[in-house]
Amino acid sequence: MDVQLPLSIVLPETAVFENYLQDGNAVALGLCRQLSLGHGDKQALVWGDTAVGKTHLLQAACSHAAERERLSSYLPLKEILQYGPQILDGLDQFDLICVDDVQLCAGQPVWEEALFSFINQCRSSKAKLLFSANNSPSELRIELPDLLSRLSWGAVVQITELGDENKLLWLQQRAQRQGLNMPEEVARYMLRHYPRDMHFQDKLLVDLNTASLAAQRRLTVAFVKEVQSGGY
Repeated sequence: MDVQLPLSIVLPETAVFENYLQDGNAVALGLCRQLSLGHGDKQALVWGDTAVGKTHLLQAACSHAAERERLSSYLPLKEILQYGPQILDGLDQFDLICVDDVQLCAGQPVWEEALFSFINQCRSSKAKLLFSANNSPSELRIELPDLLSRLSWGAVVQITELGDENKLLWLQQRAQRQGLNMPEEVARYMLRHYPRDMHFQDKLLVDLNTASLAAQRRLTVAFVKEVQSGGY
């Protein structure tokens, strides 16, 4: 698998299309699959609130491309912004470049100019571009009008939050991949009594897994309460 990553960024093994619960986001999923295979438009942008699966889709696209011997790079701006836009040098010769959280370049003229130039370079190469953002291009606070225009060149698709039943399924599947058996009543309790944000739920699940292994206890509502109260 040939995924080129800046610095020490590693793609999680769980970030694959097969683990993505599409719910109402079949269009976004299909679009990312197409780009990972080198099909369709030159670029696309998926946007939505925090914890709706944008990062998962971009990472899965990189992994899917690499499995087919296509050169790909995943660029999380929240981690690489500080290193400067020179990190983009040469990436226009890749097959797929996924830029996560593009809104973070807003108000940073050097990065805005660099991304504008980079998109132009990719238009004349084989590269496909996949961006994520927390808003549609028209609502981003990017100051360079030409960059805003470029970000809208391809498909722009909103990703919506999972419904309740799919959040339940996501939790149980996530637990299973960690070797945990999560009864439905436990999953429902977690969603009912703690923030429903999937980032929070994922962190909670990691804590429960650690505690469960240490105590050699199975997941129950009582055990979740004990761990979260600090009683364990």
